[in-house]
Parts: sequence; structure tokens; C-alpha cells
Amino acid sequence: MVFVEILKNLSVFEIFVRKLLNKVKNTRGLVLFLVFTCFFSYITQAITVNFPPLLFVAFMTEFSLPFWQVTALITVTFILQLMIDLTLSKALKNENIRALAILGQLSAVIGLVGLSFIPDISTNKFLGIVICALFYSTGSGIVEVVSSPIVENCPTE
Repeated sequence: MVFVEILKNLSVFEIFVRKLLNKVKNTRGLVLFLVFTCFFSYITQAITVNFPPLLFVAFMTEFSLPFWQVTALITVTFILQLMIDLTLSKALKNENIRALAILGQLSAVIGLVGLSFIPDISTNKFLGIVICALFYSTGSGIVEVVSSPIVENCPTE
């Protein structure tokens, strides 16, 4: 949450969203924009949940990870997402939903992109994978909690 506050104080979210919303001309466009961005965030969440398990065999062979480390990776990912879900579901009314949605996407992207090079450049391959998992799990947890209220509050007619 400290990171979100820093980005809010720097107006990063305001600038990013204003540039996107300048393209919206009417209420229908705004609703389509919100629904599209939520669907995009659900796609990102699906990728963060389903793609890394496909890489577990590659992690085990390429980085010589034992089975217990892959299991620990699954456990860390699940527990972190669960903690974020529980924490944000209680605190969501007090936070800026837009800022959290953007932070969730950025965190997921950083984690997934990081999987392509961080394990290779780190001396401890497992630690590099865990760092990436922490980022994409955080992003996935945030997206899971934040996107549903946005879609539910969009007008249907």
C-alpha cells in the first residue's frame, strides 16, 4: 500500500487514466472501456494462474529445482493471493480502486515478464522464480478483488 500511495502522490495513475479516458466520448464508451479493461484484467489473471504451472517441468529441468521447491512455489503463490484477497476485500472501500486496478496489472506484468530473465541472471534460480511469483501473485490477487466491483457497478442499460 505504501507503493500505491507513492504512485498516487506522483499522479502516475491520474496521468495514465486521463490519457486513456480522453478517447472516450460518451457514457456508452465509458461503460465499454470499463468492461473491456476488466475483461483484460481477467485475462491477465488467467495467465498468471495457468501459465507458470506449465513451466514447472521446465523449471525443474533447466534450473535443476527439486520437487519440494516447485511445491513451495505453488504454496507461496496460493497463500499470497489468499492474503491479498482477504486484506483487500475488507479495505477496498478505503482505497482508490482505479489505482489498485492499475497496480494489479503492473505487478502481474512485472512478474510474468520477469520470469523470462530474472531466474537466468540471479545466482539463486529458485529465489529469482519466487520473486517473480510474488509479483504476479500480488497482481492476480489485486485484480481478483478489484475487477468484480467495477463490472458490477457498470450500468446495464
